[in-house]
Amino acid sequence: MNRKFLFSLLTLLCVMTSDAQTKVWNFLTNMTILPDDFTGVPGGTEDIVDDLGRFGHITSNNFSSQATGASTFPDGFQTNRRANMSGGSVPVGALPTMRFFFFDVSDNCTIKVWAREQNTSTRTLLISDGENVLASAPNSSNPGAFILEGNNTNGPKRIFVYAETNGFGIYKIEVDGATVTTTIPMSEWLLNVQETRLSNINYYVKDKRVYLNNIDSQLDVSVYSITGQLVKSLSTTSTDLSFDIDLTGFYIVKLNSSEGQKSIKLIIN
Repeated sequence: MNRKFLFSLLTLLCVMTSDAQTKVWNFLTNMTILPDDFTGVPGGTEDIVDDLGRFGHITSNNFSSQATGASTFPDGFQTNRRANMSGGSVPVGALPTMRFFFFDVSDNCTIKVWAREQNTSTRTLLISDGENVLASAPNSSNPGAFILEGNNTNGPKRIFVYAETNGFGIYKIEVDGATVTTTIPMSEWLLNVQETRLSNINYYVKDKRVYLNNIDSQLDVSVYSITGQLVKSLSTTSTDLSFDIDLTGFYIVKLNSSEGQKSIKLIIN
């Protein structure tokens, strides 16, 4: 084989290898994220440790609490340490509002979650980008220890791992194909999202009043609180709409029209 060609081939392989990024949070060995006897993220708070974000319950302090129990997974991975979700995430659309993990990826990637149900009651584990569900697994079809795999094909995104109704024990999370750099807390991330355009509809918040304009078809609006409770619903055929949200907090505003469905994340101060 030509020596120059061989050198070029080896260089290409090195570049390809360096570009392939894998980030793993293994709760068996990562004591920084999940130290022994960790009781959970304090209620009403969030943290980011080793580029993995954790958003807790409104008041309870037990999300991501450390627990033990031997599990063997289909790929042969064996472990006896897990992070308990300790309840559901109360998602609105594809965005969880409590008890969830989050992280930011630089590009398309594959996300895997090693999990096990905490008991036999109905529950579903999900991976999403906040707008689209990338993968889901009900415990009825995945009894015992299982691996949930989802593919992000939308480039740089914030990824969420969460549960409907009831929680799971999470043993490991892996991201393959992208760099993970998570520095922005959810409170700031939501404010950044507010500043973007939503399709052709513009929106902004001022003094607890939400303003929508450039509406070009009948629009149905539903406002949900962080607990998933419907706070307000209204409909309009006008090009502009405004309404009040009386209490401060985090809200999801769902827009439905003939063009489709979108969700806006708002913080009312």
